Amino acid sequence: MTNWVGKRLGKVQIESLVARGGIAEVYVGTHTTLGHKVAVKILQSRNEENSDALVRFQREARVIAKLRHPNIVQVHDFDTIENAPYLVMEYIEGPSLSRYLNALHQNNERLTPAQIVRLLDAVASALQYAHNNGVIHRDIKPGNILLTSRSGPILVGKPLPEDFEPVLTDFGLVRFLDSNRETTMGHIAGTPAYMSPEQARGESVDGRTDVYSLGIVLFEMLAGHIPFDGESTMSILLKQVSEPPPLIPGLHPLIEDVLDRALAKDVKDRFQTPMELDEAFRTALNTTGNLPTVQRERIPAEILLRKTGRAAKPGSQKRWIRIALLALMAIALGLVLFVRANSLPPAPVKENTATVPTVIDTTVSDTIPPPTATTTQPAPLPLGPSGILRFENGTALADQATVIAQAMPAPPAGSQYEAWLTSAKGRISLGVFAPDKTGQGEWVFTSSEGANLLGLYDRVEITIEPKPDTDPKSSGLIAYSFTFPAEGLTHLRYLLVAFPNTPDRAALIQGLYSDIKEIDKVVGEMQNSFEAGDKAAAQQKAESALNRLVGAQSADHKDWNGDGVTESRKSYGLLPNGSQFGYIRAAYGEADYLTNTAGATQYMISNGAVVKACAQNLASWAPQLRDFLLKTLTPESESEVSAAMQDAVALVDQMLNGIDLDHNGTVDTVAGECGAQIVYQFAYHMADMPLLPTSPSYQLTAGIPLTSFSGTQTHSSLQNGGGSQNTQPASTNPPQPKKTKKPNPTHNSPPTKKAKNANHP
Repeated sequence: MTNWVGKRLGKVQIESLVARGGIAEVYVGTHTTLGHKVAVKILQSRNEENSDALVRFQREARVIAKLRHPNIVQVHDFDTIENAPYLVMEYIEGPSLSRYLNALHQNNERLTPAQIVRLLDAVASALQYAHNNGVIHRDIKPGNILLTSRSGPILVGKPLPEDFEPVLTDFGLVRFLDSNRETTMGHIAGTPAYMSPEQARGESVDGRTDVYSLGIVLFEMLAGHIPFDGESTMSILLKQVSEPPPLIPGLHPLIEDVLDRALAKDVKDRFQTPMELDEAFRTALNTTGNLPTVQRERIPAEILLRKTGRAAKPGSQKRWIRIALLALMAIALGLVLFVRANSLPPAPVKENTATVPTVIDTTVSDTIPPPTATTTQPAPLPLGPSGILRFENGTALADQATVIAQAMPAPPAGSQYEAWLTSAKGRISLGVFAPDKTGQGEWVFTSSEGANLLGLYDRVEITIEPKPDTDPKSSGLIAYSFTFPAEGLTHLRYLLVAFPNTPDRAALIQGLYSDIKEIDKVVGEMQNSFEAGDKAAAQQKAESALNRLVGAQSADHKDWNGDGVTESRKSYGLLPNGSQFGYIRAAYGEADYLTNTAGATQYMISNGAVVKACAQNLASWAPQLRDFLLKTLTPESESEVSAAMQDAVALVDQMLNGIDLDHNGTVDTVAGECGAQIVYQFAYHMADMPLLPTSPSYQLTAGIPLTSFSGTQTHSSLQNGGGSQNTQPASTNPPQPKKTKKPNPTHNSPPTKKAKNANHP
């Protein structure tokens, strides 16, 4: 490859070569437009004549460049030079996690539990965000995780500063390399030591391949070495496909179970999302008292022989006794809960957290008899969100709630799930349902009264009910739930339900969208009147549009055409005016505040980032529209009026629908493209409620027939306070969840429009 040091590559002046490998060279240079240092990665093209491969690279790079996450390296630009593709990226000053761990492990040291949690939190969050945007990394490893800190440089061999941050790099490169090397026999793109079994077999992969690789990284941080190593690539790949990971001496069983699930060979047995892995590790670590290496006494290895065939290393004496006791305690606790349910209200459930069920080590069930005669095995309870509840517009604003199951196990035999919305004032049933065999499904409830469900309720519950269920009340046996944090709920409702300072207390997103939609209509009528020769009507329309845009307290809100008539509506304005923020600034502020409240969900954070990005676009376009409208009202020439009207028509359409600047066929959720329609859509997705496992009672009672529940359970005290009950069952085999379902185009909600980089399931 060409040596680019001292040369110009696009807008980058190359200064030095920092790395050279078999697939790429990495340079550091200065971006002449951005004015700061950047990293340039130039990939080797093994098939220079393959134009399709370069097209694929450009398509992949375009998607990757739109990722905006604090723990993902930002891609600024991409292109090809001499048939070699290259990426211009944010320059991260700091070593890779690989270099840092190597030095640490050579001294027989490990990262602290707090450092592992911080690192896993950030990387899992970055991967979850990427997966939500349709991007799979495919090469998660310490070498692709950079360490940086605002407080100072990170030095290999020195303690990490408290504010260190991991940053993921090289997104999508393996996908490009795979496509570019399909004819290269024996070449494996990716890193064998961190490669998932399905990737090693050359099968198609999804986000769960990143979960496996992240599990390998977690194993390495805990053990000080990778789980699978060998003298050749093929020997490592064979181990990834067929061998269970070795035990880490002294590791607590709870943390060991997390690793087992993260490194499951079958993707169905694995954590389904990065955040599930992160939450499980956090919970296990908290349960063990933040001690990842609790020492256990020695017991015979044959007692700990796994069903997987993995021989355990010496670890703990009498572990089987502890396991048996746990099993007996679990069954006993389940029976206690069952009996108590006949006389007491259900115990309060800890909000917004996913708890790990009481652990019964089923891996030794071949050597220890089950402590109960029942042969029904507890249904596996997934960690992290098992689905979401989404508020949408049906025939009225937010009168519809859609429950989307993503990884929800079937309820116990003889039972069914029922969904509820609750608040301090009451509860309403959304109906009974059953996920399909894959744990997925979607079912919709619409309020027959047109009630705004988001305005009435703040909690969702998924309960286990007997089948058939003749009692309209809840059994009180809650499998999944979520409650909006009080502070965040206030600002969410300002955005989507009602805001006290706007006319008619309209919600900010509703007012923002309806005002832009109305201005778009009026500006179109303005141009039609002008072209028909009715200049007076054109000026009246221009005045109406301007007054609505600038707001009632603006100096520009007045009778421009002198007919004695001004905008009768007390406009809140899109622009700041007097004491009013205007819809754009107020919506941005509430979304920003919401994303930073305690307990903000990932849906609030990621979708809120889209709302803010699109609101910034509107904030830059609205003053331009004001200037165009002013030119139509204070003209110097007829040609100037005509040009200003054309500009106004084009700009307000851009504000409403966005603009496809990069001509990729979609209006993207990025600076410069998205408008009010996408603001509206993603503001609703900020209200998505994750369905989180709430207590071990689900697993503990999963093996107990529920046919006796009818008429015997004590029900919740919140009954019939939130609207009419709807107990009509949903389909027992619901359709697959829809990725981009948007608010229904009623009540001034936007019509369906393609939007890329959706941060929702």
